[in-house]
Order: sequence, then structure tokens, then C-alpha cells
Amino acid sequence: NYSLNLRMFSLGLGSRRAGNDYRNLDDPTASFLGALRVDDYVSVSIAPTGPLMLQFNAGRQQRALAPEERTWGMTGSLQLWNRGQLFLSAQRTDSDLFRDTSVQLSLNIALDRDSINVSARRAETNDVTHDGYSIDARRSRPPGSGWGYAANLSRDDAFDTGYGMVEYQGAYGRVGLE
Repeated sequence: NYSLNLRMFSLGLGSRRAGNDYRNLDDPTASFLGALRVDDYVSVSIAPTGPLMLQFNAGRQQRALAPEERTWGMTGSLQLWNRGQLFLSAQRTDSDLFRDTSVQLSLNIALDRDSINVSARRAETNDVTHDGYSIDARRSRPPGSGWGYAANLSRDDAFDTGYGMVEYQGAYGRVGLE
């Protein structure tokens, strides 16, 4: 593995090869996909002094019992104002078994202890397209007494989900409702 980090630019390169005797004991997927034999990656980050940051990555993995996977990706963030940031992420994975592409656009707004995130996404797996969007709202619980919450509403194609949580901490304990 090699890395170069400068003020506005960074580069990372890595490669790993493993023979048939190699076993990675903390890999839970090795029993059905096989042990990882080839793992290569490159990552480039560009962060000028302004509000823009870009990261590009590519990689290749080969497991003993699965075809080679190749990945490419890009992530960008743009500071729109002091408390607002826009994120764009795109990822592509190719193998002999599948092709997976995803793109997500998110707007994050921070308001003291509260935050709001609105996102839209599109994913395509083997020529089947799925669209989705979500909104998240959160308030962090203070370290002493006080309350916090988390809420999420999402739609992926025709499947709707929601989640909510409220929590209060007082002098004698903490109470939460999910």
C-alpha cells in the first residue's frame, strides 16, 4: 500500500495477492464466496481551498469461488453555505454475474443541534432500474438533561418506510420511544 498526502491532493494505491494457503479469519463471506485472492485499488482526492472536494476510486477483487469484480466511483461535496452541503456519489460494479450502478444526490442542512438531510437516488442492477428518495431529521440529545429525536421517511420504487425515535434524559434516567 502506498499513499501520498499533500495539502490539496492525495493519492492511494494498494495491491494484495494471496495464495491457496491464505485464510482471513475475520471475513464472514469467505465460506460461500471463497477467500480473497486479488485485491487492487487506487484512490485520488482533490480538495482545493474552496468549497469543493472530489474523490475518485477504482478497484478490482477476485475471490476463490466468484468471478472478478471491478469497481469505479466518484464522490463530490460542495459547501453551499455555512450550514449546508451538497453531496453527489456515483458507484459502478461489474462482474461476469452482475452489473450494478448507483447514483445519489443529498442535501445536508445543519441547524445547531438539529440536522435535515434530503436525498434522491437511482440504482440499476442488470438493466432493472430503481428510484428512491428520503428525508431525515435529527436532534442530538445534549450531554446533560434534555431530549433528542430521529425521523426518516423513505420511498424506494413503490415501497415506503418510516422510522421514528424520541429520547429524553433527566436527572434520574433516560426514557426512549421507538
